[in-house]
Amino acid sequence: MKKIIFLILFVSSNVYSIDLSSPRATMKTYLMAMHNYKKGDNSAIHIAMETINLAHLDSAIKETSGKLIAEQLIQTLDRIEKINYAEIPINLKEKIWIYKKKSVHVGEKVYPVEISISLQKNGDKDKRKHKQIWKFTKNTSDTIGHFWNSLKKKKVVHGVVELKSKKDKIKRLMPAWTADRNFILLNGQWLGFIGILFLGWLFSVIIIFNLDRVIIGILAKDRVKIPKKVKNKVYKSLKWLIISLIWISGIRLLELHLEILNPLIRFGQIIGTISLVVLLYYFCDMVAAYFLKKAKESEDGFDDILVPLLQKTAKFLVIAIGFIFIGQSLALDMKGILAGLGIGGIAFAFAAKDALANFFGSITVLFDRPFHIGDWVVIDGTIEGQVESVGLRSTKIRTFYNSLTIVPNGTISNSSIDNYNQRKFRRFKTTVGVQYDTPPEKIEAFCEGIRELIITNKFARKDYFNVYLNEMSDSSLNILLHMFWEVPNYPTELAEKHRLLIDIIRLAKKMDVEFAFPTSTIHMYTEEKSTGVEVPKEEAPQIYGKNLAKKIAKKSISPKNPRSDIKGTQDFDESDLDSGD
Repeated sequence: MKKIIFLILFVSSNVYSIDLSSPRATMKTYLMAMHNYKKGDNSAIHIAMETINLAHLDSAIKETSGKLIAEQLIQTLDRIEKINYAEIPINLKEKIWIYKKKSVHVGEKVYPVEISISLQKNGDKDKRKHKQIWKFTKNTSDTIGHFWNSLKKKKVVHGVVELKSKKDKIKRLMPAWTADRNFILLNGQWLGFIGILFLGWLFSVIIIFNLDRVIIGILAKDRVKIPKKVKNKVYKSLKWLIISLIWISGIRLLELHLEILNPLIRFGQIIGTISLVVLLYYFCDMVAAYFLKKAKESEDGFDDILVPLLQKTAKFLVIAIGFIFIGQSLALDMKGILAGLGIGGIAFAFAAKDALANFFGSITVLFDRPFHIGDWVVIDGTIEGQVESVGLRSTKIRTFYNSLTIVPNGTISNSSIDNYNQRKFRRFKTTVGVQYDTPPEKIEAFCEGIRELIITNKFARKDYFNVYLNEMSDSSLNILLHMFWEVPNYPTELAEKHRLLIDIIRLAKKMDVEFAFPTSTIHMYTEEKSTGVEVPKEEAPQIYGKNLAKKIAKKSISPKNPRSDIKGTQDFDESDLDSGD
């Protein structure tokens, strides 16, 4: 197989050898290549283009313009005379050999034209042995269009094979009035413009119609809704992309002069490039909407962060790469611009230090998963709210004041994050204050009733809670209520907290327990105040108090094992209480 390929390449190199060592060699190389092109070898046109100086042409349209110049040059030569190689010099002291140079009439205008071959410096990339080569000059490529237009009605000279194409067959079928010139161009060319635009519009309508049916079918199957604005942007940019592609392809067939053709092709490339960038930009939104729907169906909140992050990354790359292609379509020296960025790389690195820190911060958020979209977080103890979105540079936190806080990802990666949504249990701690005149037995019963309310609540943690008389404050006897909720979200927590507090109020009302509030009591006596129970005179005060306390402790009204979990739900009676004397 390798030998066959090598043989083919060897034969091809002999047929299409490029010799630009003299004016005669250049002309012979060009005519031989165009002879093969006339016979149907489309690759031969590239050999012919090598003989023409096209360095001054825009790189984006050099291929199209080069082919047109090569075709117009052979069509012009074939109508002047049959080339005699013997009349073309091999060794020339001058640096230019002029074949034809004169003025021609095209319509009512006169143009200077020239066909010449000049000595030019060989490029560094050219591996041919000659340091200097001969090529058709810039003046030739610039004026050959006018030269061809002045001779196109003539027949080719005897003994020369005419270059024929499908365009020529179509032109013969066109009415005579299409050859008349109006407003710079021929009527047929104006008609061609209209036809190209119509075909572009027609193809875009057909493609978008069928594409919309396919997309609607896919989205309807998965119940995904794409914002109408995004879909319209995608279809509109796709329409202009299709029109620009057909414009670029069709306009080359109109045989326009390079002065007109090049700007029109450039215009089509600019519109097409911008349309492609916009299309890909909004297409990222369509794809993201589809995968976001899938992410919401999964229980793993990781996808809720990953999909938007990939969406923004893709859109950033589209803009960055699109900037380069748009610059090229505008004929800007993007290599020079990018090289300039390379020279200023150090300064750019310092300027982009924070941007890089934020980017790697987003990577940290992505892989460490400190939170998910919608989580309630506190960052560094100062920023509190719900995570709204995670981007390449920053994370957006919606505070409980409904304001939006934007936190750089670099800051997040170096901060402590308290994620309330990662709690398995949510603590609830409060104080229930009752009046001082509430009997101890009633306080004990009230505390036990609150414990039972906690146990019967399906969202309360049953294995750990505390309800005890905990403090004797200035105006109330304070009962500590300390428990935990096992709920999926904050609204459920509030609802169950509300339910428990309402039930406590109802319980207090049933037991005739009054809640205390800050008060001031003024006692006014009109007679000597009674001292009440007096300490026996025959017993020391310390001994009396100690003995009385022992009796109270032995006859406690509180259970031996006060309930702090569900294990204490069994009924108990007086046997559970200490029996004293």
